[in-house]
Amino acid sequence: MTLKQLVFSGVYVCFATVNCLAAEVPVTNLEQASEIPMTISDFKKFRDPFKAPNIEAIEDQRSDLEKISVNEFKLVAVMTGPVRMRAMISGPTGKTYTVAQSTPIGLREGKVIKITTQSVVVREKIVNPLGETENVETEISFGTQAPRR
Repeated sequence: MTLKQLVFSGVYVCFATVNCLAAEVPVTNLEQASEIPMTISDFKKFRDPFKAPNIEAIEDQRSDLEKISVNEFKLVAVMTGPVRMRAMISGPTGKTYTVAQSTPIGLREGKVIKITTQSVVVREKIVNPLGETENVETEISFGTQAPRR
């Protein structure tokens, strides 16, 4: 079966390239498509359009900052610069992270919206009891350390 036969039978294959072959072959017109042979094993490489995507694989793409609740971070330092400010925060394990404005952070799709000399403000999305999405701002400030004995 060739790509030309697939296009005429109504099966969607690709827009501009055929990625299922060993090398990418650009297809600009239907005459070129008829010269590309396709086998059944090539079709097994396509995702089933009737199955939901694997959500676990999507969640693994999150950074370490997005796997920790915002309330568990403590502000360690604020660095000023000529263009923008950056902040160093520490997580519950003691690992430090450097964040800037619009850095994704937190479990609820949060982003750093403001960095001051005393705190970092994070805006997160939550769902209220009515089912509506709201934005909540959380402030990460310098942690007060208990005196050591």
